Amino acid sequence: MNIIARKFISSVVCSLLFFLLFNNNGNFLILFYFYLVLPLSLIYGGSISYFAEKLTNNNPLYTFCLCWLGALATPLFLLILSGKIKVLFIIGIYGGYSIYLTSLIFSFVYWLVDRLLFLYRPDK
Repeated sequence: MNIIARKFISSVVCSLLFFLLFNNNGNFLILFYFYLVLPLSLIYGGSISYFAEKLTNNNPLYTFCLCWLGALATPLFLLILSGKIKVLFIIGIYGGYSIYLTSLIFSFVYWLVDRLLFLYRPDK
């Protein structure tokens, strides 16, 4: 399985997981999904995870560290881009979830799914 297919599958799995986990309030879910999870999966999966894997030559520990650093930087970047920067959204009062905690959980799940797909390669 090539790297683009792995990143796409990991993004879809993580997006569906967050959609199922936070399916408690319709308005919050739509805001949360379209302003955070969907762009996070596209930007994080499309760039940070890809370059972390290329720079570290698939070393799991270094890839994990770079993915967590990217997960800490991505939410602030997304909030600045979308113009929705609010202190309440960053510290977690809005909706009860901190954007950074969500991003770290997302990056860990993304990294785990991506590593499992990397280990299971039917083309080997």
